[in-house]
Order: sequence, then structure tokens, then C-alpha cells
Amino acid sequence: ATKLADNIIKDEYKRLKDLDKVKKQMTAETTEELKSPLHIMSNAAELLLNLYKDKLDTKATELLEMIQRGGERSMDLVGKMIDISRIESQEFKLEKQTESLIEIIRDSVDEVMTIPKQKQDFFINFDVLEDLYAEVDKKRIRQVIKDLLLTVMENTPKKSKIRISLQKNGKYAKISIKNIFEETFSGEDMREAEQIQDSQESLFGFHYSKVIVEMHGGQVTTQSMGKDRGSAFIITLPIKKWSDLLIHLYIIYKSGLLIYDHSF
Repeated sequence: ATKLADNIIKDEYKRLKDLDKVKKQMTAETTEELKSPLHIMSNAAELLLNLYKDKLDTKATELLEMIQRGGERSMDLVGKMIDISRIESQEFKLEKQTESLIEIIRDSVDEVMTIPKQKQDFFINFDVLEDLYAEVDKKRIRQVIKDLLLTVMENTPKKSKIRISLQKNGKYAKISIKNIFEETFSGEDMREAEQIQDSQESLFGFHYSKVIVEMHGGQVTTQSMGKDRGSAFIITLPIKKWSDLLIHLYIIYKSGLLIYDHSF
């Protein structure tokens, strides 16, 4: 009787595990289907702005820009949902290459600062002493930095400074994104910054960032500077040694590939 009960439990466990796998696959596939209409909507808004912006009034232009930004933001969210679903079903693989972390940081900041509102409301300071290289999935790490930077902006009063630093810390690169409160803000400014700090999108973005960075062998942590003195996100990633980079360059050279066409 005990053996029969054990077999029933094992069969039921296997059935539930198979059902869970099917559910995750269906979630990933359904989520991916959402990307097409979002992509069409965003591209259509961009096309109208490029072709007819000089013929549109201010209100119509603002609405189209809002549609375009909303479409792009929704596509980012859907992309992260697809990644998480594939990670949970063990069907996700990072596409890692040795990349310049300064280049990834600058690309992320440039993408965020193309949003008119962010460009007007914040000042970005870079604190970078040297470039560091890491074996990363460039697209995903760029998304992580972009998400964390947007979260910091959402929790920072307007006209504040945000400092991004890149430092070597032993065998790791330490990327810090923090807001700097150099003046006293009104209670209204602070409340406005705090209203959306726990939004579901921000929480999901932080969860995504932690999962992706941990898959790279790193960590994402938060650090508080004290009441009304700002806070920071800290990303750590394993870095490549110069000897490893030189070996990699030698292999590329011997293979006959053009170095400037290759992300090393």
C-alpha cells in the first residue's frame, strides 16, 4: 500500500510539473504575441511624427509622442515578461560577449534622455575613472541600467542631479546609480517623488534586473544615504582581466575576422 501511494504521489507530481511547464510556455508565447500590435502602434506614431509633425498642432504632436513612448515602454515590459517566463521554464540563454561597460552605460543613458521629460527634469553626472570590460549580454544589461535609472528618476524631485559611477572593486565592476539631494525640497516635491516608488512596474523592473544580473554572476543592491539625502542602486559584475582580453584579441586576429566588426 505504501509503495502504491508513493507511485501515485510521484505520478501526480510529474503531472503537475508538466502542467506548470505548459503554463509557462503558453504565457511566454501569449506574451510574445502582444509585441506585434505594440510594435505597429509605436512605429505608426513615429511615422506620423516624422512625416507630418510640421502640420500638426501642439496637442496632436504631444498625443502622438505619448502613444509612441507608451508603445515603446509596453514593448520593454513585454520583453522582460518573456525573458522571465523563459528563465522559469529553463529555456532562456544569455548571449554574452566581452563588452565595454562605459559604452553600455552611455547607450542606456542616451536612450533614457531621448525622453523629453527626463531630459528637461534631470542632470546626469558621470564619474568614470577607467573603462572596464565584462562578459555580458549587452542588450539585457543595457535594459537593466535603463530600468534602474528610470526608477531613480521616478523617486527623485525634479531638477535634481543623478550620478552614475563605474569603479573597479577587486574582480568586479561596481556601477552606482544614485540621486543627489544638494538642496532642500518642499514637502510637495518629496511627496511627488515618493508617490510611485512602489509601482508594480518599478518592482517588476527591479526583480528583472536582479534575475538578469545574478545570471551574470553579479548582484543588484540598494543603498540609502539617509533621510532626504538620496539613495542608490549598486550593480556588480565580474570583469575580464587584460590578459584574457589580449588572448581573445589574438584568437580573433588568427581567425581572420576584422576586429572593428567584432564586439570583443
